[in-house]
Amino acid sequence: MSTDGKLNATLPRDSDPAAVTMDEAVALLEAREARGPGKPKRGAKKSAAPKQAAPETKPSRRRNRPLPGNGAEKPKRKVKVKAPT
Repeated sequence: MSTDGKLNATLPRDSDPAAVTMDEAVALLEAREARGPGKPKRGAKKSAAPKQAAPETKPSRRRNRPLPGNGAEKPKRKVKVKAPT
């Protein structure tokens, strides 16, 4: 059974889902609608405020050189293999 995604109701634990009549289902839906929306999920994060641009700073006097081990090393030299004569 599919729903329209707008309103769902929970059946009591002691009731059999196959035995619920249309009138009982409508009454359950109306009772659920009267309770209003549920609580927000615990730990839900609010959207972050947009970040402001960083202030302009002077460029660093340090040389921009690649650090070892970060994938910016010089490529290794290829060794040429001489053909046997």
